[in-house]
Amino acid sequence: IMDHAADITGAESASIMLYDHKSQELHFVASTSDAGEVGDELRRIPVPIDSSIAGAILQENRTIVLDDVTQDPRHFQQADDKSGFETRSLIGVPMRYKNRVMGVLEAVNKIEGEWTEDDRRNMLILASQSAVAIENARMLQELQRANNELNELDKLKNDFIAIASHELRTPLGVILGYASFLQEDANPDTIKHATAVLNSAVRMRNLIEDMTNLRYLKMGEKELVKEHLPLAAIFQAAHHEAQSMADAKNHTLTIDMPTMDLLVAVDRIKLGMALTNLLL
Repeated sequence: IMDHAADITGAESASIMLYDHKSQELHFVASTSDAGEVGDELRRIPVPIDSSIAGAILQENRTIVLDDVTQDPRHFQQADDKSGFETRSLIGVPMRYKNRVMGVLEAVNKIEGEWTEDDRRNMLILASQSAVAIENARMLQELQRANNELNELDKLKNDFIAIASHELRTPLGVILGYASFLQEDANPDTIKHATAVLNSAVRMRNLIEDMTNLRYLKMGEKELVKEHLPLAAIFQAAHHEAQSMADAKNHTLTIDMPTMDLLVAVDRIKLGMALTNLLL
């Protein structure tokens, strides 16, 4: 856009300055591609709002045309001094997005003659196009940042669910085992309290399983990590996992193992979870 702005107005160069609300300054963000080191130097120079031509364009929301910048005390000489670029003439227009002025588009040093009405009109069109392009890029960047934050939060949530469900299983199994044992006591009060503990532990176990299932549902489709394992080992693990819950519910859980030691290619974690959900 900067190259096109310089070409269409017959200027030596063009640049865009955007307003920074935090510092309340204008900053160069783009310049013609042939500016080279001058363009890099410009991007390090903040332009004050109250004492510069660009600041007046921004604040007054109007086009300023100068065929001789030395006649205007608002000319920001510091930019020329630091960049080594001499500004002789200038046309600057506000960059508007909807009802907001977001920056300034400038073309400097008319190569032949003076700035024309066509220059003014073309600069306003380019400024409008630039404002839309920059705002779209900003919104896309904000959307990407928000999406990255959501992905990070989702990962943290999934990690928490995975860790919490894993760490809670072992102590919960112990609670279920001891509570089942206490239910066999002859004391009615002991049986009553043990039953209350068992009921709460069962609800907690169901909650853990729901958390684990939710994690896998939220993760969506995921490749299976297959291993060659004995089928008997998978059944035994599921049996062990469900035994404490069966005892708590006064259920009898019987496992009938195959006579042959069969090897299967399965995802051990996912198949184990499926079997445990069926048993519970």
